[in-house]
Amino acid sequence: MVDVDCASWIASLDKVGGLSIVIQGSLYDWNIVETANHCLHWRTLFPHAQILLSIAVTDVVTGDRDPRGVLTGLSLSPARRPDGLLHSALRQIENACDEVILSVGALPLPPIKFDNKTNNINLMIVAAQAGLARATGAYTLRVRNDLFFQDREFLTFYHENVDRPRAGPNAVAQRVMISQFFTLNPFTLERLPFHFSDWFHFGLTADIRAMWDIGFMSLSDATYYLAHDHAPGSNVYERRVRVRIAVEQHVAFSFLRAKFPDIRLDYHNDWTSRERSMRILLDDFLVCDMVRCKVIIEKYDRAFSDPRIDLQCISYTEWLRLTLMTRDTRFADVFSKQARYAQVHLLIREEPGLRWLKLTINAGKFLLGQARRLFDPVRRLMATAGLRAMDTPLPGDTRNERTPRPSRAHTRRLAPKPPQATQATQATQVTPSGLKLRSSRGAP
Repeated sequence: MVDVDCASWIASLDKVGGLSIVIQGSLYDWNIVETANHCLHWRTLFPHAQILLSIAVTDVVTGDRDPRGVLTGLSLSPARRPDGLLHSALRQIENACDEVILSVGALPLPPIKFDNKTNNINLMIVAAQAGLARATGAYTLRVRNDLFFQDREFLTFYHENVDRPRAGPNAVAQRVMISQFFTLNPFTLERLPFHFSDWFHFGLTADIRAMWDIGFMSLSDATYYLAHDHAPGSNVYERRVRVRIAVEQHVAFSFLRAKFPDIRLDYHNDWTSRERSMRILLDDFLVCDMVRCKVIIEKYDRAFSDPRIDLQCISYTEWLRLTLMTRDTRFADVFSKQARYAQVHLLIREEPGLRWLKLTINAGKFLLGQARRLFDPVRRLMATAGLRAMDTPLPGDTRNERTPRPSRAHTRRLAPKPPQATQATQATQVTPSGLKLRSSRGAP
């Protein structure tokens, strides 16, 4: 438990031995500059932290690897050595990181879904294990190499929420913070229990090391749905996968099954332990507020504005609300409304007639928007011409004469607010062009 005030706790992390940061991922010529910038960013935020770069696989860096996996004498591979930019990136990684570790012993698997994206779960496991084995801080942030927190606000957020009431038994000594994306809600769109995000883990080093002390995903599990049918009632999202259980489920369930032998997950949308999955999420994990903690990951930038994300995933607000509920809460009842929304969404997506209706409506909205954009300049021009005609006085007519006024920008910056009218009230008319016409009307 974090039994000290926030400032003192953060100060303890800033000391040697307080915090380890394990940055893990593959390293290629197309991402080494990004990785180097992220390593330098972490060093700037935490000058005294232990920073470890744990590489799953690389074709750009070589060095002498000792039995612990630590690389020394880093250099670019022979084919990359003429590239000065890559050389600068490698030097920046050396300066920012205490150790660079290269894991071995794992290979990629066939795609997770029916697409061409490789399944790198076993590479993730060996890289996490190699990095966490070298972590010496009391707390550890294990994070993918294309994600970073923009500042240190996530520490304050963690301290505020980590000690909220928990019901035992627990799998970890202290809550571990995880990403909202993609910690799935198992009652809505993708009904996958134990699908807890693996983008990052922050908590006690012993807890996070134990979470990644797991075995590999087998080839038979990786290709399960090539030989088996999906469960009856599986929706369009759940029928996309080829693996028996998703990558995130493999990591979380492999760890949790050792703690709770009674939980069950025979296939990815097996609902047997769905209620238990939610209870474990509330008791042993903390869902990060991605906006407040300023999480940056450009690869998934669209997720922050996706209108489905709060229906698909468990947000921090939802997590907090659920932690305040009683122990006997039935989550299927709690999420019944969201489940109905999900069914409507899935009906529109899966029914051919409704899908075409939705596409037609969206196409109409798009064309209407394009037409408005096309005619906006004409409308502004016509409105401006109309205003100029109104401002031109007729010969001998003095009623419309006006004294010159300064520009609107100048007026906003320098002119004081006009006094409150006593005999008349000011009426303002806004034209389509954005210009304002003022006239005086007698008070009623």
